[in-house]
Amino acid sequence: MSKENLEMIVQQLASTFNKAWYSYAKKKCITKHSKDWWNHVCTESLNRYHNTGDIEHWREFKSNTRVAKREFFNNKIHEIASSNKRPWDLMNWVKKKNLLTIESILHEGQLCNTLPELWHALYLSYNSAEN
Repeated sequence: MSKENLEMIVQQLASTFNKAWYSYAKKKCITKHSKDWWNHVCTESLNRYHNTGDIEHWREFKSNTRVAKREFFNNKIHEIASSNKRPWDLMNWVKKKNLLTIESILHEGQLCNTLPELWHALYLSYNSAEN
């Protein structure tokens, strides 16, 4: 095979790939609101609902998104639990919770704000129940 023939074949191959790319590639806009669990089934069912407006297609879309989420998160949890064995990696999925507002423990009309005061109140409460 000559150099010219090889260059012609490579050029035709590149042209075919280029044509396929511009025909079928879709531009994705990934934002902070993009979902990792979203798949082509979700897209197809959402498009079907948008085209028809049928409530059954909406229910199908909601069902497909639930299944996609469940599969994605189950796979992610399995991956974290079995491969890297770092369960604290799951904490990024959990929103940080504010601690509940609590009231001080009141024992015999006195607030128990320190650990020794709490132990003393526990001791007195336990012993009074025992007698």
